[in-house]
Amino acid sequence: MTLRSAHGRHHRQFEFRESKKKLGYRKCRARATSSTAFAGIHETSLALKVCGKCHGSFPFGDFYNHPSNKDGKHGWCKDCVRASSARSRESQRRQSEASPCSADCTSEFTVTRELVPDALYIMENPRIPGEIKIGRSRDPQERAKQLCAGNNYRMVVKRTWGEKGFLEKTIHMKLKRRRVEEGSSVEWFRISVEQAEALIVAAIIEDDISKS
Repeated sequence: MTLRSAHGRHHRQFEFRESKKKLGYRKCRARATSSTAFAGIHETSLALKVCGKCHGSFPFGDFYNHPSNKDGKHGWCKDCVRASSARSRESQRRQSEASPCSADCTSEFTVTRELVPDALYIMENPRIPGEIKIGRSRDPQERAKQLCAGNNYRMVVKRTWGEKGFLEKTIHMKLKRRRVEEGSSVEWFRISVEQAEALIVAAIIEDDISKS
């Protein structure tokens, strides 16, 4: 073996040993990095957070996610959050039961209104002379307010007869030929208040006689 070939052989062996050293270093560093990362994960999983409500220390897994917080978790533990939600629902239920507008109250109010008979009334719009409205309502004055709400006129209640609303159809039939045909309402008639009043009084007397 010549000196040149021996020198080349030793050089290749030296490069091989150096490459093995470098490879071993990279493997050891990778293992160290992996171990460090695992330790960090393990450390995070074991980290404790103090609940802002009960002041207990619990793992992060015992807190709901909350993206707006710095650590990404809710300030209260899950048990405290659930307890607070339960108390809120119970408070709402009690307020609903204590409300004066409960279902029973509404039902009682409805039955009471149904027991109140309608009154028969005569109304007029001062802007339309010679025409009157004959209808029925539990509260004629309130009905008049409803009719003129949002309009540039007012309805005036001229006459009322309590508990005689059932005679409305009878009066309408008697005044069929005097009904105002314009519009969709069937309660407007071309007749004076005095004439309509006399007709209604006669109908009331007739009804009383038939029941006696």
